[in-house]
Amino acid sequence: MSNEAMAFFNGKLSPLREANVNIATHAFNYGTAVFEGLRGYWNGDSEELYIVQAGAHFARLHRSARILRIDLPYSIDELVGHAVDMLRANQFRQDVYIRPLAYKSDPVIKVG
Repeated sequence: MSNEAMAFFNGKLSPLREANVNIATHAFNYGTAVFEGLRGYWNGDSEELYIVQAGAHFARLHRSARILRIDLPYSIDELVGHAVDMLRANQFRQDVYIRPLAYKSDPVIKVG
């Protein structure tokens, strides 16, 4: 694993310590967010990390986001690609848990 953890945040890979939301963000105040949980398993024999059912998880994230009218600007394939890029950037050589989130990011505190 690299020295500095990386996250996919606001459309790019960023150091995890910089991936922050404002406390006035709608999702923080009203819970307008959706998430998934994906497992990735390290295979030492092939020296590869395998994500379990990534496409199905990101399809479910898309459906959940649509229900809450959250704009998710990435296709399922793009989300899988971003997850793979993030895992590679972190150089994981162990089992991992991936927690993608989509949320309403308007920094306006109001019901809408």
